[in-house]
Amino acid sequence: MGLTCTDSRHCWAVGEDPTGFAPQILATTDGGNVWTAQTVPDTPARLQAVFDVSCLSTHFCVAVAGTYPGETTSVILRTVDGGSTWTQVALPADGQSGLARLECVGTSVCYALGQDQNRKANVLDITADGGTTWTATSAPDGVCSLAANCFLRGLSFVDARRGWLVGGGLCPGNGCTGVVEATTDGGATWRSQFTGSGAITDISCVRDASTVDCHSVGVAPSGSLVSRDGGTSWSQQPTPQYAASIDCADALHCRAVGARDQSTPVPSEQFPQVGLLVTTSDGGSSWATESLAPGTSTWLNRVFCVDPLSCWAVGAQRSGGATLALVLATTSRSGR
Repeated sequence: MGLTCTDSRHCWAVGEDPTGFAPQILATTDGGNVWTAQTVPDTPARLQAVFDVSCLSTHFCVAVAGTYPGETTSVILRTVDGGSTWTQVALPADGQSGLARLECVGTSVCYALGQDQNRKANVLDITADGGTTWTATSAPDGVCSLAANCFLRGLSFVDARRGWLVGGGLCPGNGCTGVVEATTDGGATWRSQFTGSGAITDISCVRDASTVDCHSVGVAPSGSLVSRDGGTSWSQQPTPQYAASIDCADALHCRAVGARDQSTPVPSEQFPQVGLLVTTSDGGSSWATESLAPGTSTWLNRVFCVDPLSCWAVGAQRSGGATLALVLATTSRSGR
């Protein structure tokens, strides 16, 4: 499931319908009061879900879809009219498999991240023309190798050239290794900025007047990793375990979501628990747990903030005891 907003009124949420066999794109133009389903185009590959979406304006969005990340052909979808029509965009032959995360920055640059199981490599597809043409690179795999069971799961870019990827090794028991990789040349080369215990699931970086602040979350004991100098140095700060997604409106205000008391090493909607939503207003020095109504969600998958007061989260819950259904939660000044 993915989520993005361009302002406090216009948001898009993506995933799959309750049957688990049809891709779904939902949009709101009134701050989340009403969500409308948008038409996902027919493609040669039988799509099961839309995994992520990123919008640079209320008209221009890019989404990544497919069947199962890492197993079959990926599809890029693009709209220039706010989602009234979505069209498929061709991907390079060496970048068509396993894409699951997406981020667009500036006016026309987008990055799509995933795992190509056929080539056994973490891959990053890049476009510099608004998604019309894409170039594939496996450069990040040189630092975090899929062949060595190191999966890159999250990404954050502050401009077209400077960005971060996070992930880590598989977690048998508590044997996770988390990594943070950085690029300053638009993904052509990558270097490791952090390696430590605990898999890292997501990262959010924001630029202030003088530097870049980054916050990441994942599986304990990593907790939250924080950098105040663009990744030159990192410090660990405690956050609730098993946060899956984080988004920061500025250097001080962040929200993270996931599941409480998760019994699996890496959070998964297949093992639903009680939804987790935590917030910080001091740059991660302290975190407060925000209350969710009982049964609101068993698993929160992604969060997106347009400012410190306006955030949205998307997740899943059990319907009828068996079916996973899409849930949308909105937070405001009070976090409810």
